[in-house]
Parts: sequence; structure tokens; C-alpha cells
Amino acid sequence: MCFVGVRYSWLAAVCLLFLAAPVDAADLGLVRIRTHLTNGDIVYFTGAHIGNDLILSCGHCCQAASGPGARSEVLILSADTWMPYRRTTASVLCLNHEADVGLLRFDKPQTLKTAYKLAPRGHKVQAGDGVFAYTWRPQNRSEHLFSLRQVVTDVNRYLGPANIETTGLPRGGDSGGPLIHDKTRWIIGVTSAADHHNRRGLYCGLSPIYDLLDHCSSGTAATPPRQASSP
Repeated sequence: MCFVGVRYSWLAAVCLLFLAAPVDAADLGLVRIRTHLTNGDIVYFTGAHIGNDLILSCGHCCQAASGPGARSEVLILSADTWMPYRRTTASVLCLNHEADVGLLRFDKPQTLKTAYKLAPRGHKVQAGDGVFAYTWRPQNRSEHLFSLRQVVTDVNRYLGPANIETTGLPRGGDSGGPLIHDKTRWIIGVTSAADHHNRRGLYCGLSPIYDLLDHCSSGTAATPPRQASSP
């Protein structure tokens, strides 16, 4: 569910307009990542700051962003407008393609004020749990981030790494966004794909996220400087 554009679109041009906003505005803790590929395509996806300048996202988009010659820009969103207000760069740190989870790190320290906290290891997600996911939609000739209240419909429906299914249908560019438990505000998953036939969203589960953090020797990244506000 990465969004791929052939070249700079009107969307990319509009996003640049918001980069002139004051850099001291409170950040949302969620980001839009724009990766330029060597063939001229542009891949758009989403990520969540989880502390220590780490961005949690999806594996398939991180794989594209780690390709030879790929360049990734990170559009940091304002907590007030939920739209980009400044731009920086990041590089892929590590990824698990099978589980579809990845980590990026800002190339320079960003001192972001907001980060999202992972649910504790071993946290059990159950069908019927209320959750929030995030999606991009046009508004006033630009792309705006929205939160969507959804419900977990199944857990580990598919063989392999832990996975979560929910109501709702992710759109292009939503990949990598966090799945947030509606009561704890913890991250319990990462947006992976859309099941268009059954109109369900598919998410990487919690345990592969921790496995990746352990693999990258960055377990402290799950402790944020400040818990993100309600969606």
C-alpha cells in the first residue's frame, strides 16, 4: 500500500508549501515519508516516531527506500493541522520483509517532542478490540492525515509472523502507519496491506516489531520522550 508516483506531482508541490511553517510547532509524532527511486518513481508511505530518532514503518516500503540510489525525505506533521510543516531526511536502519516491518532513523537528531509507545511485550490483542488507524485524504487541494476508528476482526488469521486484521481498508500511502489501541494509545501493529475482497485492513503484529528492535540492538527505542495525544 505504498503510493508510487511517476514524477513530482501536484501533491509533492503542495507539500512543499507547508515547509515554511514555524519549526517550533508541536509535532504530531507521525510522519509522511517520500522516497525518490533511481527510475524516477516516488514512493509515499507513513511512519511513527517511537523515540530515539527512530521511525517505525512497514518492511515493503523500507525495502524500496533502502535500494541503491534511493533518497528518503521525511515530512514532519504538525499536531495542530495534521499536515507537513518541516522536512528532514532519514535512512533505513533494518527491516523484516516477511513480517513487513521496518525501522528508519533520522539522519540528524530531530528532538521531536512526541513519540508513540509500543504495547508491552506479550500484550494480547483480541478480536473486538477498538483501534485507530491512519489514512491520507485530499483536503483543500492537499493531502491531510486522518484517524479512523476501527475494530479488530481477527488475530493471526494468516500463517507466519504475528498479524492483525481489522475493519476498514487502507489506501495508497497508508502503509507503515501505526495501529493504535483506542484505550491505552499503545502501538499494537503496523499497516501492511488491504484485503479488497473482504474489505479488511492487514497489519503486522506486535511481536515482530519487538523482534526487529532486538535485532537492531535498539530496544530502548520503545520508550518515548512524551506519549502521543489521543487521535
